[in-house]
Order: sequence, then structure tokens, then C-alpha cells
Amino acid sequence: MLGSMAELNSTPLRKIITAQNLDEAKTAAYANDPQTELVILGLSENASVTTCGWAKHFFDSRVTGFW
Repeated sequence: MLGSMAELNSTPLRKIITAQNLDEAKTAAYANDPQTELVILGLSENASVTTCGWAKHFFDSRVTGFW
């Protein structure tokens, strides 16, 4: 049991960023570590959950002028 507790204590806490729209999501994607979780609200009834790394990749791959 002590071994299990040590493993739990060594696990780093995940950072979570919440964005209300795509503009906030884009800002968060470029300002945070790629592993940071990004929760995007306001796009639909269900929140979109991704990481800042994937969101940055998405924004980098968008066609210019579409955004």
C-alpha cells in the first residue's frame, strides 16, 4: 500500500485551461505547454476537450483567411 501512495504522490498534477470561444482557445494553445489540457466551451452543448498541443496543430493547419 505504501508503494501505491508513493506512485500517486509522484504523479504531476495536470494543468487544465478553459476557453469560452475559439479566440481564447487559440491564445491558450500558443501560451501553454503542449500537454496542458484545453477545455473549449461555447462551441456546442458539449465542451470540446483536447490538449494545447493538438489545438495549436489545428490552428497551424487552418487555411489562411478562413479563421
